[in-house]
Amino acid sequence: MAAIHESYVPYAGRVRLRGDCARKGYASTAQPAPPTLGSLRLSQGEGAGTTAYDDIITLDSGLAAVPRIHYIDVRSLLVAACEPNNPQDVTDHANDIPPSSLRYDNIHFNAAAYAIVAKAVADRISAPGW
Repeated sequence: MAAIHESYVPYAGRVRLRGDCARKGYASTAQPAPPTLGSLRLSQGEGAGTTAYDDIITLDSGLAAVPRIHYIDVRSLLVAACEPNNPQDVTDHANDIPPSSLRYDNIHFNAAAYAIVAKAVADRISAPGW
């Protein structure tokens, strides 16, 4: 399991990495194994139509296209897991951000969200071709 843990980078974080610098860093041939990388987090106020959203979606698309990365679109998984009877979740879904029911503040995921992420990672690392 250590090799899996060492090659999983859950999120590039909020360090505001940009362009080729981020893609080259994660795709480096110095990596012991191709990393598995989750999409960047979007927070309240960074929904569809904002500059922050466009920047993060562009960076995620670039990371997903790097051949040495096992990319997991965590954002889409969590957005799809919104509670349809929760008005704030419906608003978050419309803004294409992880729903409030899966966050404990404006950006950080709660245990339910991490359970979804953990399943996605487990599915990915047990898939053929991993």
